[in-house]
Amino acid sequence: MVVYAKSYPRNQPETLKEHTENLLKEYSRLKQLYGLQIESLLTHNEQIYFWQSLELCCKCHDLGKIYTSFQNKIRKALKMEFLKEDVEYDIPHNILSGAFLHKMVEEFPKEIQNSIYQTVVFHHSRGIENIKDDSWWKKVTDVVRLDLIPNLNRLDDLQLNFFKKIDSVKSNFRVKLLTKINKENEKFYILLKGCLHRIDHSASAHLEVEAAPFKDSHISIDDYLSSKSIKSSDIWQKHLAINNSQKNIILQANTGSGKTEFALYWIGDSKAFYTLPVRTSVNAMYERLKETYQSKNIGLLHSDNYFYATEEYFSIVGIKDQDFEGLHQSLLQMDLARQLSMPITVTTADQIFTAVFKYRGYEKIYATLSYSSLIVDEIQSYDPDMVAIILKGLEDITKLGGKFCLITATLPNIYIDYLKENIPSLEILPPRFGKYKRHRIELLNNGVTDLEIINLIKKLHQKYNKVLIIVNTIKKSQELYDILYKQKLPISLLHSGFIFKDRRELESGNKGILKNQNGIWITTQLAEVSLDIDFPVMITELSTIDSQVQRWGRVCRHMKEDYNVDEPNIYICCDASGIEDKSGRSLVYDKDIVRLSKETIKPYNSILLTQEEEYRIIQKVFGHSTFKATSYYRKFNNSLNLIKNLNYTVETKKEAQSLFRKIASVNVIPLPVYQINFDQINNAVKILSESGIKEERLKALYDIKKFSLSLPSYKTKNITLKTIPNTDIRIACIDYDSHKGIGNIENLGGVFI
Repeated sequence: MVVYAKSYPRNQPETLKEHTENLLKEYSRLKQLYGLQIESLLTHNEQIYFWQSLELCCKCHDLGKIYTSFQNKIRKALKMEFLKEDVEYDIPHNILSGAFLHKMVEEFPKEIQNSIYQTVVFHHSRGIENIKDDSWWKKVTDVVRLDLIPNLNRLDDLQLNFFKKIDSVKSNFRVKLLTKINKENEKFYILLKGCLHRIDHSASAHLEVEAAPFKDSHISIDDYLSSKSIKSSDIWQKHLAINNSQKNIILQANTGSGKTEFALYWIGDSKAFYTLPVRTSVNAMYERLKETYQSKNIGLLHSDNYFYATEEYFSIVGIKDQDFEGLHQSLLQMDLARQLSMPITVTTADQIFTAVFKYRGYEKIYATLSYSSLIVDEIQSYDPDMVAIILKGLEDITKLGGKFCLITATLPNIYIDYLKENIPSLEILPPRFGKYKRHRIELLNNGVTDLEIINLIKKLHQKYNKVLIIVNTIKKSQELYDILYKQKLPISLLHSGFIFKDRRELESGNKGILKNQNGIWITTQLAEVSLDIDFPVMITELSTIDSQVQRWGRVCRHMKEDYNVDEPNIYICCDASGIEDKSGRSLVYDKDIVRLSKETIKPYNSILLTQEEEYRIIQKVFGHSTFKATSYYRKFNNSLNLIKNLNYTVETKKEAQSLFRKIASVNVIPLPVYQINFDQINNAVKILSESGIKEERLKALYDIKKFSLSLPSYKTKNITLKTIPNTDIRIACIDYDSHKGIGNIENLGGVFI
């Protein structure tokens, strides 16, 4: 009798033998490519048993699928004749797989046996909540006795894979599942279970568990810098990074100083993950690394990576091209990234650091990071409670054997202090400052929409033709846009309240800010880290000092000499939006940090700043005697305590990501956009309901998603929503303008940034 593991593909469903052999092939690939690195993380005694244990888990993890009830579920999907069932309990196959292990583990130490049992049984989470229930376990015993024992012959074509013949099964393994893994064996268990997840998921998707790592990557970086006309004598990063390549590193350096290249030299030829705060900056870094390494083997990992691949493909071949072979290859690259298989993967932090919450299956992330190098870029862009999660993640990862390089323009001392206390191997490199003085600031008491500032904007535009304005809220950006539009000035507006299609055009289209910075550009905080832009002059609303310095970095970014003009090139409007509401509650930024920032900046008014002085200003604010009284500090400490005490309880990665981002989001299409594009959206919905071809479905989903934007779920309470069939996208009764973005902001509640 043929035992099936999967019901797909329908025309040739995968058998249990085929699936098991696929796992063993990927097991061999993992061992060949990264076996030595993984072994080095374990004690000598654990090294003796690890690969043998992992091989056994690969062979046994799905043996419970011989259960007649499971086979009948597959046969139903395949429209085949059912097998006779003597017992019809719904016991998940992962639970039953443990019944086959008792002879296989006899030669392993007891603590290793527990790890093997729990790895096999918990490789899926189904049913594990019932293990302590005596009546439920009685059903497991019945299934073993009445179904598995009589049907052991179903394993005949698999027996050659085992060093001992499987001729009996037992249900007395519950104690192995209820025994807590000893602390001294925890790393072994995380690596074992995490590697099984990696191998199983890759084999199921028919993907390589690991792509080959890069070789001589420093040559690729040398060539990239040379192509940018950078002399080898000016490459300060190379020797510093290589000399510290085996250490956990913090490097603080100014924007445009070459931090990224330092990080890449530090990675060397090791497997690596490069994390950034927002998808836009992740996409940009992905393109940059493909150019640096002259390779397509760079992973892109975030919630929209499939849509990025779809958009990238159709932007090359044309949206009407229906030859999906090229798209298939692009999606294959994204699949490999989702399996963590690429030699270097660029990712948003939520894809990695949510493992801190230890949701079911988190070991897949931690096991991979244990033999990888991890770059954390722009950590100052996260809220303090998110930073707490990241720092705890770095602590966990280094204990497993992984290493990290934290590169940033600004890093409050509270974060450094935590890392120094919890990671003894930490190396803090001296801050790196550029030699050019680029910024002269001026504090103004005005609001950005005051007449005096409007006149200043006109004057600066006449002088430079390029002016950047950064405000704290979408509402304020739209107010300013309306005023300047009436003045008939050449203005563009960019914020997070544009639909996907319009935002991409505003960012990277022919007239987008990345390609054409002429005129007056009004943006919100997204310009701080996600866009590689360079303006001669900027007007900004006051914000916290870390945010301010990031904003300043958009001015004279690539200047190779001192700014030698007496007039300021950065004007700071202190009457700023998004600081506090009428009751005095902080909104976008911690009002106490904003106040400290303003006080600390004052002595530098109209002074041409060195890059070291900008760094020192940040240290003064976050090292101020009153800093520990701020809500910013309390949020950081409270989050750390909650995580350390495991007061967060999550079951799934999706829940963990919501916690990391703090708020769930909803993808919506504004009603006017839906009405204008009804035919295209409706046709895409039809394809989603009828087509079984992945590429067709993704193109259809892309055709819908490009008209959507993301709203925090709490902002949708006061608006009417209607779900579009076969998607998680909803139609929202809100206004929209292609030049200004989302409307009805005052009805959404709170502050929109």
